Amino acid sequence: MRNTTAIVMCGGKQHRWGGPGLKQMAPMFDRPIVWRTLDSVGTAIIACSKDQWDVITRGYDGATPLIHCETTPDSWCRGMLQTRKHWAAKNVALLGDVWFSDETLAACASAMHDGLHVIGRKSISRYTGGTPETFALTWHAEHDNAVAGSCEDALEHEARYPTSLQPHPGYDHKGCPLATPWQPYRLLAGLTIDEYAYEGKIWIESDNWTDDVDDHAHYLRYKRRLEQQLPLSYFTGKSMGLWPGANPV
Repeated sequence: MRNTTAIVMCGGKQHRWGGPGLKQMAPMFDRPIVWRTLDSVGTAIIACSKDQWDVITRGYDGATPLIHCETTPDSWCRGMLQTRKHWAAKNVALLGDVWFSDETLAACASAMHDGLHVIGRKSISRYTGGTPETFALTWHAEHDNAVAGSCEDALEHEARYPTSLQPHPGYDHKGCPLATPWQPYRLLAGLTIDEYAYEGKIWIESDNWTDDVDDHAHYLRYKRRLEQQLPLSYFTGKSMGLWPGANPV
């Protein structure tokens, strides 16, 4: 079995984005958000459609080897299940629309070697003003069935609450996001699938400049705040190699 795998989840329908192109390719410090993540891993499995792969990899100038895992764009959980053939002894799944600070990338690398964890933020960020988010999932091979089962259960939950019947698309009757990293996290933590709570054993809190991009207006606010308050030198390092042993082929 391979030692480590870094999966960058770049699928999705982007129905909330409302901006030009793919939101993963929106620039921060004049470099696409997802390229920042790709620069930081030894080898990257990019989970996305063929069209998204073409856009993300076109012109990529980093040193990271890139491998495509074609996924359908309908949900994060289905995409995760479609990456299973690439899972290794130790794994990390990083969300492709997240701009990762060095601190959070280091936390992800440490968590991957430790075992089953979700890295995220429980409350409104003191730095970015962003809402609670999940940024990454880490696990070992012994957790494969649990991770896959949590994604399958989330998809079953989604099927019970058709989008056409929801007051807000993408959410169930209790206002909980459907088939996103939140639901597998709750199940893996021993919570109910629609329970707003945090279980400390697998949750790793990360409240710094890391944040995801939901819509174009949020991206513009985040970009302005980030670039005004962080020096350019904070971002220019490439090929950090936090997972130097990653070799998914």
